[in-house]
Amino acid sequence: MKKMVIVQLFLILALRILALSCYDVQYTTNPNGTSPYTNQSVTVEAIVVAECFYTGTSSNNYGYMLGDAEGGPWSGLFIFDNVHHPQRGDLVQVTGFIQEYYNWTEMTSLTSYAVLSHNNPLPPFTAITTGQLNDQGEQWENVLVSVQNVEVTSLTNNYGEFSVNDGSGVASINDQCFPRPGYTWPGLSLGQIYHQIRGVVAESFSMYTINPRDTFDVMQVPITCDLGLNEVQVDFWQDMGEPISVTGTVHNNTDLASERFDLVYICNEVEVGRQSYPGLAADQSLNLSFSFNPVEPGYKNLWVELEIEGDQVPGNNRFLRYLIVRPDSAESQDIGAGDSLLRIPWDFFWKYSLYEAIYYPAEIGSSGIINGVSFFNQFETPYVNLSLQLWIGETNLPDLASRWVSATELQPAFNDYIEFPVGANEIYVPFSLPYNYGGGNLVIMAYQEHSWYELGNDKFQAQIMDGARARKRFTDAYEPDPNNPPAGIEPNGEVPRIRLYFEPGSAGEDPVQTPVPVLTNYPNPIRDRALFKTELPGASLEIFNLRGQRVACMNLENGEAAWEARDEAGRRLAAGIYLARLKSGRASHISKLILLGE
Repeated sequence: MKKMVIVQLFLILALRILALSCYDVQYTTNPNGTSPYTNQSVTVEAIVVAECFYTGTSSNNYGYMLGDAEGGPWSGLFIFDNVHHPQRGDLVQVTGFIQEYYNWTEMTSLTSYAVLSHNNPLPPFTAITTGQLNDQGEQWENVLVSVQNVEVTSLTNNYGEFSVNDGSGVASINDQCFPRPGYTWPGLSLGQIYHQIRGVVAESFSMYTINPRDTFDVMQVPITCDLGLNEVQVDFWQDMGEPISVTGTVHNNTDLASERFDLVYICNEVEVGRQSYPGLAADQSLNLSFSFNPVEPGYKNLWVELEIEGDQVPGNNRFLRYLIVRPDSAESQDIGAGDSLLRIPWDFFWKYSLYEAIYYPAEIGSSGIINGVSFFNQFETPYVNLSLQLWIGETNLPDLASRWVSATELQPAFNDYIEFPVGANEIYVPFSLPYNYGGGNLVIMAYQEHSWYELGNDKFQAQIMDGARARKRFTDAYEPDPNNPPAGIEPNGEVPRIRLYFEPGSAGEDPVQTPVPVLTNYPNPIRDRALFKTELPGASLEIFNLRGQRVACMNLENGEAAWEARDEAGRRLAAGIYLARLKSGRASHISKLILLGE
C-alpha cells in the first residue's frame, strides 16, 4: 500500500513541472468547442476565482472555478469537486479528467489536490459586451468577465436567470455561485440600469451566462470610492527582540482620486500602529510598509485594516495574517543531541500520525512553568497551514513500555496551524495555556492529519535513546484517537530533540495567566446552525472568512446567540473554515469554525 503512495508522490512532484494552465486546457479551434484534452488526465495549476459554483438545483452538485493569473480569453476552468473546499485566491494544483458536459469543459474525478499558497491576487476581469457573450461565448467559458451599463430586459425565470442588454445583444445573468435552492436578486425590475455586472461565465446547452460571485459583483451605480488591500504579507516565523515587518499594497479601484485614509495594524486585538495618507490617485497603487516590535512571544493574529469614509466595497479592506514569535532562548532547556533525522513528532509521510515521548526530570533540570516547546525540523518540502495538536503532562509510569498515556490524562497545549520552512529551523510551539511542571516524568503527545496529496519524507532532528521512551502510530487508513490510543504498538527509543521554554517560578506557584474570555459553540463542525455562548457581558461576535473579510456579526444577548451559517445578506455561506471573533470591551477571543456543505 505504502509503495503505491510513494509512486504517487513522485508522480505529483513530476507533474508540478508539467502542470498545464487553464488556457492550455480550454483553447481550441474545434467549432464545437471541445478541449484537445477531452477524456485525458491532466494536472492544472491556477488560482481559485470562485470558491463555490453549483451545477444545478442540488446542493451537493458543486465545485469551484480556476483562472490563470493574467486573465483573458480561454483562461478559466471549472473543477467539479465537492470534496475539497478552497478559498478565493488560493493557488491550487489539481489532477483529474477533462470532460465535455454538454459542451461545457470541466475537470472531474480528481486524483490529486493540493493548495500551494493562499491570498494570491485574482486575475483581472475582462470587459466584454453583452453581445459578445453568446457570439464568442466559448472563449469566455469559466472566465472572469464584466459587462457595463446594462439594462434589465427580462426578470428572473425558474432557473434564477434574468437578462440584460448594453445595446449589442441580450446576455443572461445567473445565480450559480449562490447556495441552492436559489438566490433572490434584490430590487430587480424591468428597465433597471446596472453600472456593472461581473462574474464567471458558465455554459449550459450552448447558452452562456455570467454568474456574480457575491453582491459586490453587481453594481447598480458607479463605484466612486473603493480602496482595496492586496498582497499583504508577513513572515510566519519571527524572533523576540526583532521587529515584525509587514508589506503589501493599497489600490484605488476607481477612476476618481480618493479622500484621505488610514491603515491600522492590530496584533492580538491591540492596535500597534496607524498610518495616515492624504489620498490616492485614480487607478493607482501604494506600497505599504510597516514594522513593530512584539511585546511577548507566542502565536499572533495580525489584522491590517484600511479605513476610509464612504468606501462602497468594504469587503476588500481587511487582511488577516498569522505568525509565531519565538522566545529568547535564555529561558530554555535543551534535551537531546539531534544526531538523527526521524519523522517525529509529526509524520507527514502518512495521512494520520499519533506520537508520544517521555522525558525525565534529570534531563529537564528543574520544575517551573512551561510556556512552550520547540522542535527542530530539517525539511526539503514547505508545508503551509498544517493543523497540528499537542498535549503535555506528567505520569507516574516509569516509561511507555506498558501503555500510552492518553490525551485525557494530559493538558491540551496546542491546536492550531503551523508553517514549516525548508532547511534547519527551530519550530516553536507556544502553549495555549502555560503548564505548571511539578518535576515528574514529562509526557508530550503529538497528533496530525492532512491530505495525502501533501505528504513528504521530511524529518525532524531526533536521537535514539535506550528504553521504552516513545510510541507511534501512523496510517493512511483510519484516524487514531488520542483519547483512546491504539493497542498493539511496540514502544521504541526514538525521541525528538526539544527545547522547553520556562517562565521563572516554582512548581508550587500557579501559572501567571491573562484571563481568557470563554466562547463556546456547538456543534463544530457546523452543518446548518450553531449556538454560541459566553460569560462576558455585552459581548459581540463577528464571523470572518480566511481572507479576513467579515461575513456576519451578531450581539450575544444574555450571553447567547444562534448563527444559521449565513452572511449578513442572508445567503448560505460556502463550506470551509471560518473564524469567530468574540469582543467584549478590550477582551477578545478567536475560535476556528468548520462549516460543512449541505
